[in-house]
Amino acid sequence: MSNQLFANNATTTVGPAFTITSTTLVVATGGGALFPSPTGSQYFYITITDSAGNIEILKCTSRSFDNFTVVRAQDGTTPSAWATGSLVELRLVRANLNQFYVVGDALGTPASGNLTNCTGLQIPSGIVGTLPVANGGTGLTTLTANNVILGNGTSTPSFVAPGTSGNALISNGTTFVSGKQTITSGTAQASTSGTSIDFTSIPSWVKRITVMFSGVSTSGSSLVQVQIGSGSVTTTGYLGGATGLGLSTLQNQNYTSGFVIGGTSAMGAATATRQGAIQILNISGNTWTAFGIVQLSDSTNQSTIASAISLSGVLDRLRITTVNGTDTFDAGSINILYE
Repeated sequence: MSNQLFANNATTTVGPAFTITSTTLVVATGGGALFPSPTGSQYFYITITDSAGNIEILKCTSRSFDNFTVVRAQDGTTPSAWATGSLVELRLVRANLNQFYVVGDALGTPASGNLTNCTGLQIPSGIVGTLPVANGGTGLTTLTANNVILGNGTSTPSFVAPGTSGNALISNGTTFVSGKQTITSGTAQASTSGTSIDFTSIPSWVKRITVMFSGVSTSGSSLVQVQIGSGSVTTTGYLGGATGLGLSTLQNQNYTSGFVIGGTSAMGAATATRQGAIQILNISGNTWTAFGIVQLSDSTNQSTIASAISLSGVLDRLRITTVNGTDTFDAGSINILYE
């Protein structure tokens, strides 16, 4: 926008006759004080008229008291000779308005100033400097190609680089990182005492759990089972069961107290040591299904498990115990993996 100047009700008359070629207009004594005083590149437009209806628009670039330095014949008018007493006014003319921003025209480069209470204002392609986060920008002049932007409050955003091929954007609970989906291991527990072994504080995002048995033995004949829960261990409502396979036998059993390593009574023998794994998978919501194979290392008996359960809330714990709940563990170790 140009350095235009304006004044309210600035009206006077021509003093000495103003010739057609003159570029210094002298107005009536004291009349100049009503008009602006341009400096540098500033200016204002004045209009001279007479009783015959003649009009000339002039551009005033300097004023000293009642003396105006002007550029003649502005805004499509022609120069004229003006008699003393002709009317001199600061009017809003077409040339004024053409200097303002309109849709499709360039705003230009203002030296300074604050723009407030504007709507629908487009940022021109020639903007200088960076737009801070607080004003909808990033506070940065460049963005690294193919990096992912992470919000950082009102501070400059942080970024995650792609990393190696096959990586994905993964949450670590605090922020996002580039990496491959990992499997988390629990802490292996010796199954050498007690009536149950618990794994608690399982994260809410877990979708698959693998329970691993290595040489697990108990003091009695009760079958070993896995139970899961939300807030507390769920001990009823399990669907499905297990198939027991021996050298010459095949037997199926349904169980409602847990994911039972059973099918045949041989799977609960006090001398049995169990090797194998059971996987527990989230179908949707709080519904889980389980399958697995556990073999007795001191016999030909094997148990295949297939079962399911719907919990009342998000799974957060897992227990390995016996069906009767009183036999104690006396050998081996148990651990879990979750992902």
